Amino acid sequence: MITNAIVNPVSSRKAMLRQWQTFIAKVEDDGIREGYETTLRKAIEILDGMEKAVDAIRTNAALSEQGIGEKINELAKATLKDFTWLFSKADEAEAAYTRLHAVLFALPDAPKGFTEIELALREQELRTWLRSLSEPECMKVYTMAIPQGETEIIRAFKRAPGRPLILLEIVERVDREHIEQTKPKESLRLQSLDVLRQELRAIATMLQGWLGSYGQDVNKFPTHGVIKDGHHLVGGR
Repeated sequence: MITNAIVNPVSSRKAMLRQWQTFIAKVEDDGIREGYETTLRKAIEILDGMEKAVDAIRTNAALSEQGIGEKINELAKATLKDFTWLFSKADEAEAAYTRLHAVLFALPDAPKGFTEIELALREQELRTWLRSLSEPECMKVYTMAIPQGETEIIRAFKRAPGRPLILLEIVERVDREHIEQTKPKESLRLQSLDVLRQELRAIATMLQGWLGSYGQDVNKFPTHGVIKDGHHLVGGR
């Protein structure tokens, strides 16, 4: 419990949010960056109000030390509730990143004109051939298959049971480079969502941990928001 013998704790949290403001330029997608700016600005405004309220409580001569602590605890609980919208945006950013990543890195559809058994046998034959190659040769096959859209080879790699044919890090890198070249706008958005989801999660965790330490059960504010697409993630409340 905070008393008037302790410095107002809000200023240090505001400083943390202002530090995050300096990272906004890392978000290259214009729409996401502008929305992120709005989110941080509104969060700082909430803390501005809390800071002033804490000072008013601490300088209220009519309150005992215990009364000051109780008032500040009540204020912290109310402020935690005020931040529910931001916690939801952190979940929304995570969901949007996951969804877009799944779309961009999706397994290509199986070629048409074959039964499931025929497709399985063709993939098995391809994987037998691929496993006979050296690792550099196998990497070269995958690197060439991606830009050429060789669906069956790509599926053979990605659906291989057990030990992968090549390192998954290489698959991810080749896929990512191809997406950057063929879908630059979507790739930029994915990168921006990655930055956004990590920073909003860090901010939400900080605020929940800090404000929750005043006795509020943060589980009363579940944040599992789901959005239909990745647009307009961090706009108004």
